[in-house]
Amino acid sequence: MLKLRSTDTLAYVCTFDPSVDLEKANLDKYRETLDRKYLPLKDGEVPSVFRLRRLSFDQLQAARKKTAEEGSAAGACEAIAYGLVSVENFDARVEHKKSVYGERLSKESLEYFARDADLMYELGFTIHRMSGLGPLDE
Repeated sequence: MLKLRSTDTLAYVCTFDPSVDLEKANLDKYRETLDRKYLPLKDGEVPSVFRLRRLSFDQLQAARKKTAEEGSAAGACEAIAYGLVSVENFDARVEHKKSVYGERLSKESLEYFARDADLMYELGFTIHRMSGLGPLDE
């Protein structure tokens, strides 16, 4: 896993992005390390990039509570609500609002990401994983 401090963000490309060269990609290594060197792009292609941040302890607990009470889709959405900072080369408006646990996506922004199950699960689980408890620089 990449070394991420609590204030760092990660420029994440989804594994199913059409710009990814799947013949050269090592998806298992990319998922394990989050290192884009394992996700080469097709020549001349520009991917959609999702800027993600680690969740605070309270945000992570809120996402885990949603998962326990309402299922994995709700937990993935809650992680996206707190962990998605911005997007590039992707047709979605990302607006944040204040909440008890800090900045989160507005309901309208979150609904857009919840419509695509593949995107929702991949982003949500990636945010969960990069926010897991333990030493920040392991």
